[in-house]
Amino acid sequence: MSTSNFKKSKSISRPLFEYVMPELPEVETIRLGLQKSLIGQKIESILVRETRMRVPVDEAMLSEQLPGRTITDIGRRSKYVLMHLSGDKTLLVHLGMSGRIVLQAADDDFRKHDHIILNLVGGQQFRFHDPRRFGLVELVDTAGLQQHVRLKKLGLEPLDETTTTET
Repeated sequence: MSTSNFKKSKSISRPLFEYVMPELPEVETIRLGLQKSLIGQKIESILVRETRMRVPVDEAMLSEQLPGRTITDIGRRSKYVLMHLSGDKTLLVHLGMSGRIVLQAADDDFRKHDHIILNLVGGQQFRFHDPRRFGLVELVDTAGLQQHVRLKKLGLEPLDETTTTET
């Protein structure tokens, strides 16, 4: 496992930023890095290069629902990254065993396992890269997020300030 979860590329042909998968503290580090880079960015379009993931990607829904939305916040629940979007939607992202989130210039070549690409206004891309395809990308209603089937039975948040030894 890499000792650094945040890698800055040294050449233009490599990703600008690459977040490598994780345990829970690493997912929090990924969230913080994405928060610095993505808040306020607007999604221009989406490209789904592979739908066969742990949960099949709904390409039609993502293509219809994501363009034009602005990224308003990046949250985390357990090992899920929560990309909160304008219009009461949240993109739920789980990296699985080998998934990565890569932010890079739109004119860089795709890598073999870049499965889901969000083209952002301004020429940057959010790429979901997952060789084993155990990851998950799903669009959900923000209002029902805590009752979502993937989140509702999760335990306490160990990094939450309200979690104490008495909780």
